[in-house]
Amino acid sequence: MYSAVAAVKCSSYDYAEVEKALRKQIEHLEGMPAIFAPETQVLLKVNLLSGAKPEKVICTHPVVVEALANILQEKGASVIIGDSPAGTFTKEKLEQTYRVSGLQAVAERTGAKLNYDLTSTMVKLAGGRSVAVWQQALTANFVISVAKLKTHALMTYTGAVKNMFGIIPGLSKAELHMLCPSKEAFANLLADLYETLPPDFAFIDGIWGMEGDGPANGKLRKSGVLIAAVSGAAADLAACQLIGISPLQVPIFKELQKRKLCLDDAADLEWLCEKEKDFSIRPFKLPASSSKYLRFIVPKKLWRMMEKVPVVNKDKCVGCQECYKICPAHTIHMLEKKAEVDHTNCIACYCCHEVCAFDAIDLKTRFLAR
Repeated sequence: MYSAVAAVKCSSYDYAEVEKALRKQIEHLEGMPAIFAPETQVLLKVNLLSGAKPEKVICTHPVVVEALANILQEKGASVIIGDSPAGTFTKEKLEQTYRVSGLQAVAERTGAKLNYDLTSTMVKLAGGRSVAVWQQALTANFVISVAKLKTHALMTYTGAVKNMFGIIPGLSKAELHMLCPSKEAFANLLADLYETLPPDFAFIDGIWGMEGDGPANGKLRKSGVLIAAVSGAAADLAACQLIGISPLQVPIFKELQKRKLCLDDAADLEWLCEKEKDFSIRPFKLPASSSKYLRFIVPKKLWRMMEKVPVVNKDKCVGCQECYKICPAHTIHMLEKKAEVDHTNCIACYCCHEVCAFDAIDLKTRFLAR
């Protein structure tokens, strides 16, 4: 089990500063520089939740991707950049997402390729469930999770491990939310995926992160850190330690630790480059949906009444129908060109909240939701 993490302070998205930080991390991660032999195909699995501009802090920043692509290509690797955004998995959706997020320009400047292969293969996961995985994530020699440091309405935190959920194409992700409606069930699915198809390395872009109601509609936070590790789980554990989120509040850690895929205690991490004490990051605000420990001490029926559910802000809703298309429980309807949520069968997966580009979906206590 890998325990080493390379965390480096990085104050801005100035290319020279970012490249210097990444080189320092790679030098400290034993074995990493030598592993990329000529003609090695490396997939940079970025976080492209939606076609959002870099300043919105929703996607992996293009400067981080560009610097990493250049470094890997210097070592002789062939670099492919890709993800499956929320919603449909089509060439048109990918083109729009790559362009707006700044990665189209990165590909043009570096010569790295963007993934447009829409084919997928069914893969049997560790827990026995079979899921579709887009082909490029299976054919690359090495897969690097290049995640974004954010809170997450459903999972409390999202980073290198959760980022790999994006290798499942398009609306298949929403279908899996329906099959795994609780936080615990979804965490189990993520652990199955990570155990079966773990990334070979992980980088977390935390120069600017997101707190509160992430991963798309939270508040921007300057954290000034880049985190790297051979283990995605170790990178996430280090990230949570730096931003003040207890592993007990993140369901995925319980599953990973049970399977011996993650350290039981952040104190056992081996800090390369800068040490944990060298960072002073104010604790991130948790999502409104975070139960902390309350969920486990109140009756199930009472908890359901207190659970946060999505509520559409009609003043902000533009009727784009993205939430309607992605809802796995089909509880969202369009009325007079505005979205409306029927909370009767809502599974509180927050897919609609994630995909809304207009911050038009709030999270409110179920018994107060209207």
